Amino acid sequence: MKTSFLAKNLTITDAIRDHVIFKIQKLHWTMAEDAEVQTTLTFGRGLYRCEFTIHNDGSMLRAEVSTGDLMASIDQAVEKLERQIQRHRRRVTKGVAPRVVESFEPLEADEPEDEGLLVRTKRFYLKPMNVEEAIQQMELLGHAFFVFLDDHQNTCVVYRRNDGHYGMLEPEIG
Repeated sequence: MKTSFLAKNLTITDAIRDHVIFKIQKLHWTMAEDAEVQTTLTFGRGLYRCEFTIHNDGSMLRAEVSTGDLMASIDQAVEKLERQIQRHRRRVTKGVAPRVVESFEPLEADEPEDEGLLVRTKRFYLKPMNVEEAIQQMELLGHAFFVFLDDHQNTCVVYRRNDGHYGMLEPEIG
């Protein structure tokens, strides 16, 4: 397991580093030797924020917590990861296969009155996977959508609909 640390507005001491590694190793999840754990610790506005991102055998888990105490933030973020792992295991053991919407027709969008500002840009690697894997990753991360490459190397998006089902956006090349 490879662990990397990033700190903003605070110093990571050996005690903090050891605490994080100890907590991550206690997770009840089989990690591959090449698993990567990215830990980001920040301090701002009186709050300590702990963010974990774990890449393991094609799966990704992520947890983020902000509290007034650094160790509490670390502990709560690890608890979030543990719940994600348990949820993932339940889905795998029950064999629950989510239903996928076959087609999607976008609605005509009204023009926005005020244009928003781009406040964040995030880069990530696209991994080829099937729709079921993409939905599983989206649920593991707790996100409302997930971007992935399909079998034909097209960029696709799966998303959670308001009715509890799933939809998929796929490009039409022509």
